[in-house]
Amino acid sequence: MARRFRRWPNLWTLGFAGLVLLLVFRAWRGNAPASVGAAIPAGGLSEGVSLATGSCRIEQVIDGNTLLVVQAAAIEKDGALALARRYRVRLSGVSLPAESLTGTDARQAAAALKALAARGPARIELDRRRVTSDGCWLAHVYVGETLLAADLLRAGWGKHDIYPGDSAARGRELKVAQQFAERNHLGTWR
Repeated sequence: MARRFRRWPNLWTLGFAGLVLLLVFRAWRGNAPASVGAAIPAGGLSEGVSLATGSCRIEQVIDGNTLLVVQAAAIEKDGALALARRYRVRLSGVSLPAESLTGTDARQAAAALKALAARGPARIELDRRRVTSDGCWLAHVYVGETLLAADLLRAGWGKHDIYPGDSAARGRELKVAQQFAERNHLGTWR
């Protein structure tokens, strides 16, 4: 009986398979967080504008988890803003259930976010998810040293939105904040 040997793929086949794997990995990894301070272009926005990790000014509270922020693109030597851009930023890790946030609850959630946002200077940190389908940036917004999303959840105005790949430490902080509101029957957990 003749022995059959398995032929190993030739070099071209291995090279092609490696290239396909590399392209798949790069497409999957395309949502990776950039280094701190780096500007990240918005996916799908035609102007090529980008929100960057760093300081910002909260201009308006749009709804219970969305802000309008102004971020300077350049600062002149005398400290004046040379170019400032406005961005709609949705708090990452928080979702507002539509069925529970109607009428009075929706207004109370927006008022709570407005009160939290008015406490001082703000800064933005970007995570894996960057832009939603409606063009809002997803970011962690801090006022002073406080994460706005955690305070909003601690007050009971939303649910922790788990997304694979987001920061695990922030996820734990947001989960604990939501559990606090649930235990104490705050906000929508009444």
